[in-house]
Amino acid sequence: IIGNKTLKRFDLIINYVDEEVYLKPNRLRRKAFKYDKSGLYIAAYGKHLNQFTIFDVIDSSPSAIAGLQRGDQILSINRWPAFLMNLDNLNNKLRKKEGKKIRLRILREGEELIFSFKLRELI
Repeated sequence: IIGNKTLKRFDLIINYVDEEVYLKPNRLRRKAFKYDKSGLYIAAYGKHLNQFTIFDVIDSSPSAIAGLQRGDQILSINRWPAFLMNLDNLNNKLRKKEGKKIRLRILREGEELIFSFKLRELI
């Protein structure tokens, strides 16, 4: 999987006859990448893909230090209900500038919990 953020920087040319694929850099090739600064890997599920669960947390990341865990269900981010978002919206909030405060309301084993942390560069 190449990923949309990488692939959109190229024009894809498929030569079906010779079974070849070409990538031609486009005007977006020099655009800076925005990376996650929380340390969370999030999966969307549900009928409308508007429910979210944490499927992994990077060790020593802001979210790990705050206490978030694999399997936590995200109910809201910065007081916005998660069901009103899609996965891209949610991930964009975790790519904001370093120092931005994030507040997550989580469902863990039937209990609602609040976690806060500040975004920081991980790479």
